[in-house]
Amino acid sequence: MSLAHVIRSLTAALIIGLGAAGIEGCADDANKEPVETLAPDMVRLSGSVTEIDDDVPADGGVTIRLTDKAKGPVTINFESLFTLPRPTEARQALYQDIQKVSVGDVVTATARVVDGGYRLESITVTTDH
Repeated sequence: MSLAHVIRSLTAALIIGLGAAGIEGCADDANKEPVETLAPDMVRLSGSVTEIDDDVPADGGVTIRLTDKAKGPVTINFESLFTLPRPTEARQALYQDIQKVSVGDVVTATARVVDGGYRLESITVTTDH
């Protein structure tokens, strides 16, 4: 067997293998939504808001209760904005997002699992009540 034959065989096998594995941006993969991966200590919650307790004006935090489609009733916490050092712009923006949420809204939230509970990282209203 000549070296040229071996190279052609390996090249053909490589091309067939890449075709079977799928190449990013080709054919079926091009139309798929990107899959967002979360850190191991993060969860995505989605459901209807049943209660909101906003104590930020009184130096407290916010407690959001919702019925998650998969987990059932859950409580998500957002800690006080009255902190030293001052809260970041991202945390202030998150609080503004919280203020857009009403009881009865369907939301999607990302939360960090902390001490057996959930600490809010992001929230979006997906359907108004």
